[in-house]
Amino acid sequence: MTAITNHVQRALVLLASQFKESKANGELNNLQKLVKIFVQQLQELDDVNQQLLLERSLDTSVGTQLNGLGEILGLERYDGEDDSDYRERLKFQSFINSADGTPEVAINVLKVITDASKVWYNEYYPAAYQMATNGQALPNPAEQLIDLIQSVSPAGVQYVPITVIDPESPFVFSADPLLDLLAVVPDENNLLDQYNVEVDTGELIEVQAGQFPNPTLGGYFSEAIWTNEPTLPIIYDFNNDGAGRLSEVIQKDGSQAPLA
Repeated sequence: MTAITNHVQRALVLLASQFKESKANGELNNLQKLVKIFVQQLQELDDVNQQLLLERSLDTSVGTQLNGLGEILGLERYDGEDDSDYRERLKFQSFINSADGTPEVAINVLKVITDASKVWYNEYYPAAYQMATNGQALPNPAEQLIDLIQSVSPAGVQYVPITVIDPESPFVFSADPLLDLLAVVPDENNLLDQYNVEVDTGELIEVQAGQFPNPTLGGYFSEAIWTNEPTLPIIYDFNNDGAGRLSEVIQKDGSQAPLA
């Protein structure tokens, strides 16, 4: 709302022409003085209203006034956080508080929070959905994302874990020029007998750290590269330098995708 600082002058201009003429000495005539008395009160009310709008507005309030808005929105200021950063968080919190539970809202929240360029949204019948993001800006702890997305989900709809996908280096074995399916070998003595990985819904793939060179860092995938010339013995080498990482799934309280 535009501030008006000259209500009295504007009111006097609107008087009928016979009442516009002031006294010979330049003073206001009696009607003009009466109008001025009433309109000055209007000016004072408008000035106070403008002050309230300025000091209580999320766009313009500062300091203690901004902290007061944070109490209303349920979002405290971080230690040392300046007004500009705090204001942006409050605006986003206001958006979340008014969310209507549509997929577009959940997508936008995840995109903004993780600084993503792409977000995937998949629905699961009858009342659940899952999301993935290529954004890497995650809160600490990352599980806060689950609470945040659940808060903008409609009542009665189950939200399942968020998948974080590396935008620069998707998973691929280092010796493969193209992305390929992940395979398993049932018989360790026959590495050529390979099958695509198939996992029952709800189960987890586990890598046993103790079977690898550095168990303190956990297990990892390696690629077996071999020569299979008839006149030569099979020679194995293992290398995953330059390979991308697997997607990270963020979950809380053991939540998982519903059964298909």
